[in-house]
Amino acid sequence: MVNEAAKPSSTKGASFNQKLFAVLNVPGLQMFWVLVILAAFRGMLFLGQYQYARYGANPTAIQMDKNYRDWIGIMPGLTFCFHDRIDWQRAREYLERIQLTGYETTREGLTSNETTGTRYLAEFVQTLVGATATDLGNLSRFLNDSRLAIDVNVLELISAVHPSHDIAINSFQPAHGTLLQVHQIVTERGICYALNAPLAFLLQVNGTGQRASEKDFPISCEFSKHHCYMKLDMYRSTVSYAIHSPYEVATSDQLFTHVEESDEQVAVYSVLETVANERLKDLTVRQRNCFFYDEVYEQLPVGFVGTPGNTMRANSYLLVELFQLYSHNLCIMSCRAKRALAACRCRPHFYPFAGQ
Repeated sequence: MVNEAAKPSSTKGASFNQKLFAVLNVPGLQMFWVLVILAAFRGMLFLGQYQYARYGANPTAIQMDKNYRDWIGIMPGLTFCFHDRIDWQRAREYLERIQLTGYETTREGLTSNETTGTRYLAEFVQTLVGATATDLGNLSRFLNDSRLAIDVNVLELISAVHPSHDIAINSFQPAHGTLLQVHQIVTERGICYALNAPLAFLLQVNGTGQRASEKDFPISCEFSKHHCYMKLDMYRSTVSYAIHSPYEVATSDQLFTHVEESDEQVAVYSVLETVANERLKDLTVRQRNCFFYDEVYEQLPVGFVGTPGNTMRANSYLLVELFQLYSHNLCIMSCRAKRALAACRCRPHFYPFAGQ
């Protein structure tokens, strides 16, 4: 009887821990609770990381400055193309200089007279000058002519035969005379000219390998002046032009405005200053969701610039001092050049900056 009375007193006096361990002494229950605790810790870490990433990717960095009297606006860039692009006197002199007018090579499907005649060479020059990124014209007709396809420097030819047009530039400050220089460039529309566009040095036909200098920065205008302008007078010329950001280059996708010889076109723009704080550069590209103009973008060339010596089938490149830049349109043109290289193993002459 003593033993029977001792049992209930022993059970009644059990501690909470003893009861808990007795309940947990079920097969698999301990492992279940361990997994629950680990899952709770994992969920807590996930929520913490998610909130931190969300905070880091969307910082609040907006400030409104209404003191418009101190605003400084950047004047836009201009790309314009003449419709008259061939000086036949220059074309004949260039063809004679490279000894192309007297050679005799019979191409398949044509007689010797047809390949050496003036008309055949004139059609070749006219086709090259009129070729664009979206319409190469009848250029395939001359690809099997080895002398024309390999030995002719395309950029040099279309630049050499371009006429000299009279251009007068005026601005609201006489000091801009040395800054506002017109540069001949090659675009997806062929030979054109650029004004107040620093990135135009990448598209220059002559001296493509030169680097940008401080004088190539676009001109600016203080809001308090009330009257800032750039004026171009082109005599006896029909042109098409496009106005764009001074930190961009023109592509064939942009809308060009046609201006006849007797037309006078006026474009008026309002000044709206947007300034990025220098501290924004400390943020990642993902955080600010944008690139600065002087930042390196992996899809754009860094350090490689094409030389003027491009042919229809061969390409040569020049290594120059490293430069940093970003341009949306330049990125598009670089992608098009890479697709052309992948498709036909040749680079169109519209993209002198693109490397292999």
